[in-house]
Amino acid sequence: MLSYFSTAVGWVREMFKSNTKIGKSVLAMGLLVAFNASAQNTAHVHGKGTAFVVQQDNEWQLQFTLPAADIFGFEHYPDTAEQKKRVKAQDEKLSIAESFLTLPGGCQIVSIDASNPFSSSQHGGDHDHDHDHDAHYDVEATLRMSCNQALSGLTFSLFQVFESLESIDVMWTLESGQGMQEISPARPSVDF
Repeated sequence: MLSYFSTAVGWVREMFKSNTKIGKSVLAMGLLVAFNASAQNTAHVHGKGTAFVVQQDNEWQLQFTLPAADIFGFEHYPDTAEQKKRVKAQDEKLSIAESFLTLPGGCQIVSIDASNPFSSSQHGGDHDHDHDHDAHYDVEATLRMSCNQALSGLTFSLFQVFESLESIDVMWTLESGQGMQEISPARPSVDF
């Protein structure tokens, strides 16, 4: 639960540092997320991720938190050359918008920022350390896009790319309102 809350608070702080128009909406979403995290048992569950969607004017931001086990196939620092190769390959997928969603018409990607606990930049390079193989790690990604028309929903492609994902809780704060919906491989779209 603390990790969930910390993620929400960190996200809100980052948005205020960037001084964008989305700041007020992000604050509202951050407070919603913090409340939701404190109200629920948010244990780390393999196969289950979260996504937060915030919109103001033509600016959209999507924040994903996904279990590392579902992205990489393991949840510990890579030990073998094969595991290191897998981390690199999945990092490349995490830098492509289409790995997350079907890009709506009239929208352009502004930026994608993905981080994982296993990349050398996150961990300080390759070196021999003992790591907690029982720890639970998440991958976090932020996608920003600009759309020249209103969106009535989004279709997520994560389930096709990261096949062990079973569901994602999507929460949104838009100019038109707020909502929450669970998506799955059988139902990968949300309607706002």
